[in-house]
Amino acid sequence: MKLNALDRMLNEDDKGGLQELLLNKPATTFKLIRKLYSTNDNIRGRAVQAFSFVAEQFDDAKLKDIVQRLMWLLNEESGNYCPHAARALVEIARIKPESVRDHLPQLEYYANCESEALRRESSYAVREIKNILGVSSS
Repeated sequence: MKLNALDRMLNEDDKGGLQELLLNKPATTFKLIRKLYSTNDNIRGRAVQAFSFVAEQFDDAKLKDIVQRLMWLLNEESGNYCPHAARALVEIARIKPESVRDHLPQLEYYANCESEALRRESSYAVREIKNILGVSSS
């Protein structure tokens, strides 16, 4: 199987190449979102980490759209359910914390839902984002 540039960079943990790819081909972000569904933990983990580069590369308006898309993926009713999107939000928050602040209430709601995977991933995201923002946990 031939690997495309994104797959190769994720497999090789090529952070510099990934940053350049995102800069030159912004649509790579949508391919990264698809990688959040990967059953390969390494690929999925590197895709999650790459969202810090996404936060560095895009202006606030574009990043807002990406954050909204990730939040939509956390909604089981979206048909695109992806609990790992919560971890991508954490990576964005590490670079641009204010871009996710308004989504904390929804993440807290998901952290108390019935789905074990969504509850686990959202709980992690809430803890990390609150820590990044300096917000006390209640």
